[in-house]
Amino acid sequence: MLMALNVKNGKNIYVKNITTMITKCNKYWDNFNHSLYNEYINIKNQHLQEDILPDIDISEVTEMLETKSIILYNDNENTFQHVIECLMVFCQHSEIQAEQCSIIVDAKGKCSVKTGSLDELKPIASTLLEYGLTVEIE
Repeated sequence: MLMALNVKNGKNIYVKNITTMITKCNKYWDNFNHSLYNEYINIKNQHLQEDILPDIDISEVTEMLETKSIILYNDNENTFQHVIECLMVFCQHSEIQAEQCSIIVDAKGKCSVKTGSLDELKPIASTLLEYGLTVEIE
């Protein structure tokens, strides 16, 4: 008894028994899966090459990931209390940590008060400057 297996563009493949039919179906399915996978990989690679890679500037990515510090400098204008309050509010220091930083700044002239990425530190440094502290990001 011959069985017809209809595959690929309507062509009939005749098989003698169910085992042969299953084998042929599995072979066809494997080829289909392999073709589908290859097409997926080709589209993915094309997308990566055309859309993403030209837009990435490695120096920008490296700069964003680098750890920077806000350096607080000594000045003769701000009181210890003002500096301590600013560090507690804007840098999330504890009272003890803020006091220690202000003592270091007074004794050594500068102190790192916050670390993070450039994007994290810019708004904090800007706010500290607005409140009269002398800071820079290094």
